[in-house]
Amino acid sequence: MKRYHQPKKYTAVDQNPKAIDYNRKTHGALGIDFRIGDAQALDFPAGNFDAVINIEASHCYPRQDAFFKSVYRVLRVGGHLLYADFRTPADAPQLDRDIADAGFQIKSKTDITSHVLSALQRTSEGSRKLVHGFTPKILHPVMETFAAVEGSGVYNSFVNRERIYFSYCLVKAMD
Repeated sequence: MKRYHQPKKYTAVDQNPKAIDYNRKTHGALGIDFRIGDAQALDFPAGNFDAVINIEASHCYPRQDAFFKSVYRVLRVGGHLLYADFRTPADAPQLDRDIADAGFQIKSKTDITSHVLSALQRTSEGSRKLVHGFTPKILHPVMETFAAVEGSGVYNSFVNRERIYFSYCLVKAMD
């Protein structure tokens, strides 16, 4: 994002201090402000950001509703949350309720599951080689599932539509 869209300011947040340290060392030259933080309780002033990006993380948050409310608070009026993640068909309606309850307007919502599957097909062999090259054999099945390589449980859950991958463009219309 920083390279291609050249925002004036870019802040990245993660709860893991080791991830922040790694990214500061690896990407420090890009001028990104890497901070330890919680996406469910963003520690920034209200109206601080024009855009927030969250990709494939919120399904792990214990309080998804708090995440959307926190992002809404830190966006300026007219700001966008660019968001992509997967849910089960049973959990998808709650996702839309949490988005609406936070105050967001949905500018676009797209089921991108077929695109995700296409990407996983193209990258599966490389991901499998990385898993086998960097992890002990006993962990191969778990790591292949994490990487969603072809044939894994996660991969098959997208094929069988037990998980649906959505992409949203959300807008903060007013305070």
